[in-house]
Amino acid sequence: MEKKPQTGKPAATHTEVAVEVLPRCDFCDSQAAYDGKTQMGPWANMCEAHFQAHGIGLGLGKGQKLVLNKKQMNEKAATTRQTEHSQRRLLNDLFRSSLGLMGSGRVLITNGVDSLPEDTKAKILLAVRDFDDFNEDNDPHAEHDFGSIKIDGQAIFWKIDYYDADYRYHGEVNRVLTIMLPHEY
Repeated sequence: MEKKPQTGKPAATHTEVAVEVLPRCDFCDSQAAYDGKTQMGPWANMCEAHFQAHGIGLGLGKGQKLVLNKKQMNEKAATTRQTEHSQRRLLNDLFRSSLGLMGSGRVLITNGVDSLPEDTKAKILLAVRDFDDFNEDNDPHAEHDFGSIKIDGQAIFWKIDYYDADYRYHGEVNRVLTIMLPHEY
């Protein structure tokens, strides 16, 4: 009996597998990128470096690259963003509520605020320090980095920005809390 040539899709290469959670490398406990047979014989979860050093390749009977499934990747990204926002919020609250004494950074008042009477400036500093009226309208990223208050009939804005160690570029090392009049924003 003659064999007919097969038609249709080629066989899958079986070089990747979607997983819910990336396991730890069996060699160094870092995040594994591969599940594969080792040159020593047994299979292992391996990070990139250990797969290059000890793996025998990809494919059936050799190994496969581990990838997070898309749903898991989206959830992980959302969790990472949420964690970053939570950390920024905590650091911003600590910095603002201590008026710059806790954390690394500076508190600046603009010329407009500096020209106000001393007792008004004192009330402004206390109001900024104690501000807790955050909502989706004034804090859409939940980082507690902006506020608007009214003291003695005067509207005041405050804003926290992030800079590098030299205060030259955007970064995460230093915070600058600027207290200003709305037209100075």
